[in-house]
Amino acid sequence: MSRAAASKARRRSPWRYVARAGGGDGEDVINKLLWTVSIFHANLCGQCSHSIERNLMQACCPYLFFNGDAEQAMKLYQTVLGGEMPELLRYSQQPAGEGAPPGCEPSDPNRVMHAYLTFPGGALMASDAPNPAMFEPMKGMSVNLMLPEQAAAKKVFDQLTDGAEVRMPFGPTFWADGFGMLVDRFGTPWMISGGMRAPDVQTA
Repeated sequence: MSRAAASKARRRSPWRYVARAGGGDGEDVINKLLWTVSIFHANLCGQCSHSIERNLMQACCPYLFFNGDAEQAMKLYQTVLGGEMPELLRYSQQPAGEGAPPGCEPSDPNRVMHAYLTFPGGALMASDAPNPAMFEPMKGMSVNLMLPEQAAAKKVFDQLTDGAEVRMPFGPTFWADGFGMLVDRFGTPWMISGGMRAPDVQTA
């Protein structure tokens, strides 16, 4: 790795921020990672090359966590949503001297440290947990995708159903021509809608 590439990778390493936040293990380390990773990745997005210090709220991007299959998941999302994946860094690409804190060592250097997918209308970021002991399945959230046309939304929904848990079949609702919910085979929850309507709701 060249000196310039090593410097770039060092700036992107989430463990750099975890180490600054202090040591720890178990839940303590996970909480520090979840808190700092949002700050660390805030200016990786092509639309938000601003400095973090100027404004933390200029962009919001889902950050997904996986247990060794982040690369496969992000490649599926790129196939389904289109766009480009300009960032895919592995733990093996960390520069020398930038090791993980105790308890956060990667079980496989080929695990994804950071991936970034940008597509028309949005972006996704992701990484693998360093090791299985640190992984927690995604819950209490969904990636909400809204498309202008019902047909386009149905196509995305259908492409994600292979091996998925369909929680609500795709169909018309009072707020959209088509809406469905699923958890894909990689564990990511999705809410997908197309052809949005102005809801005719009852007033109190």
